Amino acid sequence: MNVKKTAAAALALSTALMASPALADGFAVYEHSARGVGMAGAMMFSDEASLVANNPAGLWRLKDNGRGQLSGAVTYIAPRGWADFYNSDGSFQHSEHNKNNPAYVPTLFYAKKLNDRWTFGIGAFARFGLRCTYDPGWYGRFSSRSAEYAVMSISPAVSYKLAKNLHLGLTAEVMYAQLKMDKSVNLGTEMGIDLKGDDFGFGWGVGLDWQASDKLSLAFLYRSEVKVDLEGDLNLHSPYGVIPTTAHGVEHMPESFTFGIGWKFDDRTRMEFNAIKTMWSAYDHLTVNVKVPAAYQMMFGGLSEYAMTEYKHWRNGWRYQFGIEHKLNAKWTIRAGFVYDTESAHDPQYNDFMVPTGTRRTYTVGASYRNKNVEYSIGYGYMYVSDKWIYNAGEKGENARSRGCDAHIISLGARIDL
Repeated sequence: MNVKKTAAAALALSTALMASPALADGFAVYEHSARGVGMAGAMMFSDEASLVANNPAGLWRLKDNGRGQLSGAVTYIAPRGWADFYNSDGSFQHSEHNKNNPAYVPTLFYAKKLNDRWTFGIGAFARFGLRCTYDPGWYGRFSSRSAEYAVMSISPAVSYKLAKNLHLGLTAEVMYAQLKMDKSVNLGTEMGIDLKGDDFGFGWGVGLDWQASDKLSLAFLYRSEVKVDLEGDLNLHSPYGVIPTTAHGVEHMPESFTFGIGWKFDDRTRMEFNAIKTMWSAYDHLTVNVKVPAAYQMMFGGLSEYAMTEYKHWRNGWRYQFGIEHKLNAKWTIRAGFVYDTESAHDPQYNDFMVPTGTRRTYTVGASYRNKNVEYSIGYGYMYVSDKWIYNAGEKGENARSRGCDAHIISLGARIDL
């Protein structure tokens, strides 16, 4: 292999991880239950064990017969959209559609009242995630061909009665994250790169739940940042064969602040509004450390590891979610809601096709049916995504615009009063 091609291969290895795996546009996951999907995620004042994820301080609200409550759900999320590519003079070139590749989000929770002051709960759920796949030969493959960021957290939580109608919530979190990524680089000739890495991270949370009156409820939840040092294998598919190496980079799952207000009209009807601020600005840049194979170390001055940094300049984001539910009778409950998510990855110079979304509006409906001690729920959401520019996204550095992006969200779940 000549010096020019050797340097090109080494450079490809060092730039492979420069795109964000999960955090673009605040891609947090809020589908923790089927009831929650129907309520647009506004579940800080529910009576379901999924409070472990939404408002640990509110676990005291469970209607517990002493044996506890078990709840779970599976949510199907199917995104779709178009990408328009433009020539250097701004004229339209062509359009392509993304590949249909839905994701499934499972959750499971258990909670139990221990006494008049303490309630315990534990849950397995995802707080972050991403799945985006395109056809192998698609025009934006130099930005991204596929990316999957699977995250699962195990989180124990307690609610403690501080005073009449005031409860404190504490939670711990063990997070497992796995990243898979595939893209192309153009270094005289097209080369493919694939990466797989994983790691565990740890976090915590604290919150308050105040039943201000028979009708008014107020709550606050803080969740800490979780640092995940992803380590794994990286392969460069060059004309001379596969060049294997390893890489690692630190991901910061950002801290968040959730504020909730609930209003209970009567025993049959309630509504709820939440505002969530996520500190995506913590992900201002990404530093990746790539192990340089021995055959290429002379290209890097004898370094065995090469660090590169790329700036993202994302901004903090807000999510506003509103839901209302009404009990038709002892068996049936209906729900509806609306979500608005602001855009966090807002600069076209740093955007990519890993998460090509802008601001998002989601409209939801749902229903539950109770049979003795079991409640079955279904929730549906339609997400509309605004258009977004992505610079230098084509094979020859053309600009692109994602458009017509939307997603269907369907969730099925059950709650069992043990």
